[in-house]
Amino acid sequence: MENQTKTETKTFSQFVRLDYDIKSTIYNAELDFSKERNKRFLEILENSSLYAATFEEMNDIDECSYSIHYPQNFLTQCDEIVAEILNIKRNKKICCFSNENQNPVLFQEDLMWAHYANGCLGAKIVFEVPDNNCHEVRYSSRTPKIQYDDSNNKLLKLIDNNNEEISLNILSQNDKEKLRIDTNNPQANIDKFIETIMCYKKECWQYEQEYRAIIEQDRLPIIIKEIILGRKFCKTNAEYEENKKHIDIIVQQIERILCHSFEKNSRKEEHLRNKLSNNIKIKIYKTKYDKTLHTIKTLKF
Repeated sequence: MENQTKTETKTFSQFVRLDYDIKSTIYNAELDFSKERNKRFLEILENSSLYAATFEEMNDIDECSYSIHYPQNFLTQCDEIVAEILNIKRNKKICCFSNENQNPVLFQEDLMWAHYANGCLGAKIVFEVPDNNCHEVRYSSRTPKIQYDDSNNKLLKLIDNNNEEISLNILSQNDKEKLRIDTNNPQANIDKFIETIMCYKKECWQYEQEYRAIIEQDRLPIIIKEIILGRKFCKTNAEYEENKKHIDIIVQQIERILCHSFEKNSRKEEHLRNKLSNNIKIKIYKTKYDKTLHTIKTLKF
């Protein structure tokens, strides 16, 4: 029997905001999916996929930044290279999520709930990425650095935060033509060059323990494993059984959406059908101030 190397499947998570009127006297209400925040959650459930944004949509103003170093006589050509890199970045989409097991000491789940899940009035989606094509974000106080080497056949070097170099040739057929990245470079080098720029973040973001998928599509297919509702769905002075009773209305709503999604995908090709996990657990917290998680429902497909 041949020995087969099994690729380790990483589990990731993404936090989403939800719009739910916890001050209402009717507390036992379903989620209103006509509201903008809830539409994003609905799209995740219906399509088993996550939204991928352009870098200019991200919340960090320094997203995908880098420094460039060049000779004094290279100012015009430098602008051309910056424009070329900007064009490549704009044609890429970024899907962001966390790997809390990568470094549990640095990962701050309370901050994730506060910043990305409407102060615990949201949900945490736990999932796998089928093709495992994810990149770990590198945190540093120094941005990636690009150097232009005019003495070496117009070589462009990108130096990352570990002082590793990625080199690309750039072309100009004549003095009037703008400089551009040579498409005869190995594609792996071009991908690594852009990935290094797009997967850098400042150290203050380390609490996210972020991974990214750099793709050209608007959505990233995932395999949902768990859905965890935030602690604000629990009433302030209620015990678990009372919370379970009113949260179950939302759980049933989620179940209907996932079942409909599975039925819809089951009529399609196999690779689409497998976007749903065999088992999806829906979990809630014991009480508003108790972080003990309980599985309220396990959906089997």
